[in-house]
Amino acid sequence: MRYLAEERAQCWRAVGILPSGVEVLIFVGRSASNVREHYITNFNDPELFDESFRTNVEILSMQRWSGAPDAGRWEDIAKLSIPGRSKKTARAAA
Repeated sequence: MRYLAEERAQCWRAVGILPSGVEVLIFVGRSASNVREHYITNFNDPELFDESFRTNVEILSMQRWSGAPDAGRWEDIAKLSIPGRSKKTARAAA
């Protein structure tokens, strides 16, 4: 049996969580710092996400894959700041 895999797995991601609980993939990267560096660019890209999506996101979560490639799950590691929202606005929404 031959196992096909990347040289280094991309096991970190940023997801936007909507009020309904739906998770929307924002960015996939190789490390936490890579995700922190690039998620804002994707989140603000009008070709990827429209304004209504950006205003409805309740939480931006950084997650890490835990487990084997074919038998694991995503774990929440940290909350990411939502671009364009002040901390006061974010607290009021929570």
